[in-house]
Amino acid sequence: MPKPLRLLIVEDSDDDSELLVMEVRRGGYDPVWARVETAEAMLAALQDETWDVVIADYRMPRFNGIKALELVREYAGHTPFIMVSGYISDEVGAAAMKNGAGDYIMKHDLSHLVPAMEREISQAQQHGRQKQLEHEVERSRTASEIAREIQQQLLPRDAPQLEGFDIAGRSYQPVEKLILAASGQNSSARRRQISTYLRICLRFSSLI
Repeated sequence: MPKPLRLLIVEDSDDDSELLVMEVRRGGYDPVWARVETAEAMLAALQDETWDVVIADYRMPRFNGIKALELVREYAGHTPFIMVSGYISDEVGAAAMKNGAGDYIMKHDLSHLVPAMEREISQAQQHGRQKQLEHEVERSRTASEIAREIQQQLLPRDAPQLEGFDIAGRSYQPVEKLILAASGQNSSARRRQISTYLRICLRFSSLI
């Protein structure tokens, strides 16, 4: 079954765009695609839709692939970008890749287009997973810092140590059991303080 693909083509030629779409379909994809040929149209497409890959011609009458790459990086982050051209020097192609293009393909030999596209999509997905992991780690770190701050405010160093509850609120026994464990303390104010602390930490523990 053909794989779905959202494809944005930056190209001034209808015929060349159709050739690109045919090659993508030959590679086992069922693309939903759009063609733009100006900076304004491309910007609107990037702002209105999310694309799996962008394929851009290097040279067009009113636009070019380098400017298209800049727009993608500014408005669509790490969306895979592949440059195509009837002719492009190795120096220009290398410069484009240095600036964030995944690859550059010659129009007279599109056999490398789908493999390059799949490689770039895979790398973009890995990057997205890595960013999500980093976000979760930072979120956990922030929650731990909040829990420690709560403890420092509510339970100073001389507070009683309760079994089963660590400093950051990561592991704990049921609140009711801990409150009962604290009930032996002489100060009712201290017991209320411990109870409040435990309930707040349990609230934040869902973030950790």
